[in-house]
Amino acid sequence: MSFAQDETVGVVSLAAHRKGRNGTRPLAQVDAYWHALYSQGGIPVRADISPRGIEGALQHCFVIERVAHHVVRFRVAGHALCDQIGMELRGMPLSALFSPPTREQLRTVLPAIFEQPALCHLELKVKGDSGQPPVSARMIMLPLRGHTGAITHALGAIEVNPNAEAIAGPSPRRFDEMTARLQRVPARVEIGARPDRAEPAQGIAERARPFRPARAPRHLRLIDSDT
Repeated sequence: MSFAQDETVGVVSLAAHRKGRNGTRPLAQVDAYWHALYSQGGIPVRADISPRGIEGALQHCFVIERVAHHVVRFRVAGHALCDQIGMELRGMPLSALFSPPTREQLRTVLPAIFEQPALCHLELKVKGDSGQPPVSARMIMLPLRGHTGAITHALGAIEVNPNAEAIAGPSPRRFDEMTARLQRVPARVEIGARPDRAEPAQGIAERARPFRPARAPRHLRLIDSDT
């Protein structure tokens, strides 16, 4: 398995995502949509994912949930994706897409998505066998927060080589080869924060000072009205 890590990731604006989402390929659209949400404060919450935001890629998308350290299951999967794979994916473990040797490689990748957290980009291949041609595909998995705020889900998509046949044959075919790239991201980002964390310019504002109550003038004295 080929494995690489980057420490930072670029952020795109929501406006840029809206401008470029029509006509883009599924992975590019999902990636841009995730980054647009991320730029607003960090890892998006699953409930913030709107089907309208990825309408052009929806049939190729999925949402997975981590249910144990190395166990991740499909919660939602597009119909076109299920047709290409040759099985109904909802409720299935993610590992069902991979041959046994490749599953071991997958186990080394999955924890990073939820714990670092990291964006995961996979280059995949199904070997040719029994008269079936080889098929190449690409996958992304992008971390999401669950309702508790912990990173428990991921938004993803699979894009099969458009020049190849569907992965599905007489029986489901599984990915035999995988090259992974992880791109680490901060869990949260501060909107408008300066990278160097320098003190903000004072401008017309003064530094805050502690409150001190005013003292009464010495020539005044307290008079009891009952006397």
